[in-house]
Amino acid sequence: MIRSFSTPSITALNSTSSLLSRKCLILTRNLSKKSMKVNEIAAIHVPVMKHEVLNLWLPARHNTESEDQTIHLIDGTLGLGGHSLAAINFRSNVRILGIDRDPYAVKMARKRFESEFSVVSDAEMSSELNENHFKLMSDSLFFHHGSYADISSRLLDQNSFPSKVDGILLDLGMNSYQIENPNRGFTFRKTGPLDMRFNAKFGNNNGSAVKARDVVNNYSAVELSSIFQRYADEPHAEVIAKAIVQWRKEKELERSKTDNKGIQSTLELRYIIEEAVFRHNAEDIMEDSQNPQEGQGAPCHLTKKANKLQRYRKIWRHNQAGALSTQKKRKKLIPLYEKQKVHNADSVMRCFQALRIETNDELQHLQSFIQSHAIRDVLNVGGRLVTIAFHPGEDIIVRKGMEQLVQSGEFRLLTPEDEGLRPTEDEVRENSKSRTARLRAVEKVK
Repeated sequence: MIRSFSTPSITALNSTSSLLSRKCLILTRNLSKKSMKVNEIAAIHVPVMKHEVLNLWLPARHNTESEDQTIHLIDGTLGLGGHSLAAINFRSNVRILGIDRDPYAVKMARKRFESEFSVVSDAEMSSELNENHFKLMSDSLFFHHGSYADISSRLLDQNSFPSKVDGILLDLGMNSYQIENPNRGFTFRKTGPLDMRFNAKFGNNNGSAVKARDVVNNYSAVELSSIFQRYADEPHAEVIAKAIVQWRKEKELERSKTDNKGIQSTLELRYIIEEAVFRHNAEDIMEDSQNPQEGQGAPCHLTKKANKLQRYRKIWRHNQAGALSTQKKRKKLIPLYEKQKVHNADSVMRCFQALRIETNDELQHLQSFIQSHAIRDVLNVGGRLVTIAFHPGEDIIVRKGMEQLVQSGEFRLLTPEDEGLRPTEDEVRENSKSRTARLRAVEKVK
């Protein structure tokens, strides 16, 4: 049955959403049969602002043309392929080039689409990923490990996809697999190495040889404070930066032959941030208290929190007797600490975000793309650039870049100039990760 090319209606999109939900259930069963890890199965998530993306990513000129005309799109931040899968399910004639800096994201997206279309074996998938070429699955989706900043050169280097396309999407948020997998170092809720690189395999233009651990253990207090302020607007940036440097110094002095150097894990960094902000706030509370009577100690709730934090401190630091917890005790304490409510969670989250941005040079990466000629060169007339930003720094770069495109006379703005588009209240309730999302779009007119 030929599907209409009218602008996607909410009813149609809700129908698509229902279809995707059913397919996710099937996908979960299929992945379980392949002995996928639990966190990989759980990583399948609903893409942010899906309805708005489909309305804007698919070019308006296809509303009245026959379905025989293929729509060529680029998903520059493929992730787990949520938006791409939605587009392919909504339009039968869509072909998408999916690009991601993270090779593991490409691999997971391939597994997801393999389940949907059942056309590529695991062995073929692994081989093709290593070859790092454009790949086609069921005539709908190509896969490429690389950077959206290199879109122009990538399109010119191959023959399977046209040199000009009808739409580009950049979803600048992290995917669930990155967040939920503790071995990647992005989450502060589970212990893992302080890595945070999108591309942990290669130290080249698409990847980073620098780990978050290198930043945490080598930057000065001034440098750390600067990135916490610049990339996260963290109000306790200076306090946290000084605490990190002090922790490093003290740990080096008490380090034994069996200890590793520096701050090693995500959980250790989380603890340092929690303790630093707690102590700072506690000092403020004590100073603001009205002339406490002589002999009166700290408020009871502060004492309880301090004792709870102190209990877990010995996972990484020597106690007053000059000894670390035994390995056996540490193995017991770490899972308990992981289950604890994160104190000052906003500060912890902001600092981790800032370190991730610094490690992957994210803002510079985005700026180089927005200011390049790639957008003009790659888009057909009527083609759209759609972006979803989650960080104010990202949104400023996108907004200014789109303003320049509009001023050139070659593009028109499709979203409100100041605010862009925000997720609905219903979406935020159902998916809290969409809370800070801001969508912007422009269309090439000549």
